[in-house]
Amino acid sequence: TQVAARVEGEDLELSTPGGTVLHVPPPSADAEAVPVRIWGDDVRARAAGGEADRWLSDTLGFPCRLVRLDP
Repeated sequence: TQVAARVEGEDLELSTPGGTVLHVPPPSADAEAVPVRIWGDDVRARAAGGEADRWLSDTLGFPCRLVRLDP
């Protein structure tokens, strides 16, 4: 399954070729900080939330968690 991503204002828009779309707002300042590794660097990112995690997991068919780096 393909998922396209684009920035829409401050939101992230995820969509599939079948037309399913999810708008993900930026995580709140008090959202869970999650340790992640990006290109070999250990950093912390904010969890996007359960709705985004469920949508990605259901769409891709395996457990997923969406996080966002603070600017």
